[in-house]
Amino acid sequence: MLGIIRVLTHDDQHFVEEHGRLIQQEYGIASISRCIADQRSGIFDAQSEALAIPKIVALGEQLEAEGCNMLFLSCAADPGLAMLRAAVSVPVVGAGSAAASIAAC
Repeated sequence: MLGIIRVLTHDDQHFVEEHGRLIQQEYGIASISRCIADQRSGIFDAQSEALAIPKIVALGEQLEAEGCNMLFLSCAADPGLAMLRAAVSVPVVGAGSAAASIAAC
């Protein structure tokens, strides 16, 4: 199961699960999508990123504990990617670095 970390807070579960639906449709991979808490405007500057990183890491740890065997950090800036990778034992893909790798080909 793929755990998708959304780096904003949103009440609309349909919106939260959009990336997972696209991944399921394109690649047939089942997922769980969750948002970090108390970040209604997401990450938009250094201060909001600093507040978000511990939440991202904690959510990643939670998703791993719930059985996710891979995590996807759904943010082009890859906030806290190295810290998240260090905190969990499952592979972690960052949206920004993954997109940059594809673009470089």
